[in-house]
Amino acid sequence: MFCFLTLTAAHSSAVSSGTTECPTVDDEVNLHFVALVHVDGGLYELDGRKNTAVRHGDTTAQSLLQDSVLVIKKFIETSEGSVSFNAIALAPGGSMFD
Repeated sequence: MFCFLTLTAAHSSAVSSGTTECPTVDDEVNLHFVALVHVDGGLYELDGRKNTAVRHGDTTAQSLLQDSVLVIKKFIETSEGSVSFNAIALAPGGSMFD
C-alpha cells in the first residue's frame, strides 16, 4: 500500500505542476501507445495511427512475451537512435501493491 500511495503522490505532484502544454490539432505528435496482443493464434500490433491491426506472425498465450520481444527489437532497430519509448507488460500474477 505504501508504494501505491507514494506513486499516487508523485503523480499528483507532477500533474499539478502544470509545465506540459497540450498539443494543438495541427501539431505533429509522435508519442502514442502501441499494444501487442495474442488473438486467434496471431501476434498483432494495435496502433491507433494505423488503419488496421498488423499481424507479426504466429504466437501462443505461452510464447506471447518471447514473440513480442522480437517485434520490440525491430522497433528499437528502426528507431534511429531515439530512446523515447517504453515497454510495459500487463500480465496476470502478483501485484507490486500487495
